[in-house]
Amino acid sequence: PLASFFQLSVAKRRKLLDLHCPDALSPARPEDGGGQLSKLLGEHGEFLERVMIGFGWSVARAIVERTEAWQFLRIWDANKLSFQGRDGREQGIFATICRMNHSCEPNVRLMPGSAPHELVAYAAVDIASGEELCICYSERNALPMLHFLHLPTEGRRHWLQR
Repeated sequence: PLASFFQLSVAKRRKLLDLHCPDALSPARPEDGGGQLSKLLGEHGEFLERVMIGFGWSVARAIVERTEAWQFLRIWDANKLSFQGRDGREQGIFATICRMNHSCEPNVRLMPGSAPHELVAYAAVDIASGEELCICYSERNALPMLHFLHLPTEGRRHWLQR
């Protein structure tokens, strides 16, 4: 995602950089697959410059862009959505959807759109004006919604805290 980030216009980069940004990357999670950022970069970005250089950045460019890259990668880690797209598993940041909170009984469902890399939010029930929009975080991972709702409360809490 990092190379794509630096190809965005300054305005689009600023919009992404306004999203929630934790102090560190989250520990590796199974749903991240082989691309676990914290394993690659370190939870505090200890190896970021080395990785940037390994992916083709010059040493000078890696030093100049490190701060913005580190901020973006923490935002990516905290806000990305993983979903089953038309061409397999996809990940992306959707500036509106990533701001929605979790509910075990969400009023919004996420579905792949008709265009590649598109994720569409649909109302699952009638939603009153001013009502909070909620998604089920488990739907963006391998655990199907139906099975998630049948887990006991403690099981759902454990899954969500991972």
